[in-house]
Amino acid sequence: PGCHDGKSEKENPPVGLVCVSDPIRPEAKEAIAALTSRGVTTSIVSGDNWRVARAVAAQVGIQTVVAEALPGDKVTAVKDAQRDARAFAKRFGKQTGAVLVVGDGINDAPAMAQADLGIAIGAGTDVAMEAAGVVLVKSNLLDVVAALDISRVVFGKIKLNLFFSLAYNVVGIPVAAGALYPLIKMRLPPELAALAMALSSVSVVLSSLMLTRYRPPIGSFASDALKKRNAILAAVDFSIGEQKTKRQTDQQGAQGSINVALSEIQLVDGGGGTGVGLP
Repeated sequence: PGCHDGKSEKENPPVGLVCVSDPIRPEAKEAIAALTSRGVTTSIVSGDNWRVARAVAAQVGIQTVVAEALPGDKVTAVKDAQRDARAFAKRFGKQTGAVLVVGDGINDAPAMAQADLGIAIGAGTDVAMEAAGVVLVKSNLLDVVAALDISRVVFGKIKLNLFFSLAYNVVGIPVAAGALYPLIKMRLPPELAALAMALSSVSVVLSSLMLTRYRPPIGSFASDALKKRNAILAAVDFSIGEQKTKRQTDQQGAQGSINVALSEIQLVDGGGGTGVGLP
């Protein structure tokens, strides 16, 4: 644009340039890469202009971009994604395709309500958190990946518990009813049958409690654990370095004392030979 006096920028060049933009979260690129490696297709639906949206998508590794979107446009984008996900799942015989929306603003609330699962950033608006099914308390995008990993592990454990519970009953009930009596001439006493049923429930509960030992490989918990581990290692290295320095100092001091003591040694006549003594 021209200047107020009608002169061009070449004649009156600007003395400075101020750029204002929302910074990209430092963990965004890692989160997108982790989602992509897990077979999750990512896209960005933003109310910003196309230039900004494409620049952000290029930096974090997102291919599909929808910009200048109003709240209604975001809902339409979610519906289109759901239709495509269902068609893809039906074509390849997979489970029903689900669409997940991560947002933090009021404009994201309708899209999160339309999605199969909405995840709100903890630092976002209350409206977004009300519309979401999951809230990231630490506002760390890596926790999106952690939530998916946890859900998969939990559903895997549910399927495992159902399988063993059904298999246990399929085998145990006929035995308790005397199906093996014609072969081994023995029946399962009622008290043992009751104990076996109790053990079935106990085994399922213990299997479920094993989930408390699961730690997501990625997310704020893993990041915090890594930071603590690095801090402990740094403290241990510092302590070892101090001990080595102290040991070297002590050795140098001891060497100096020995040299001083040797300088004070003199030979004395012991009658039958020569002895070494200190004055």
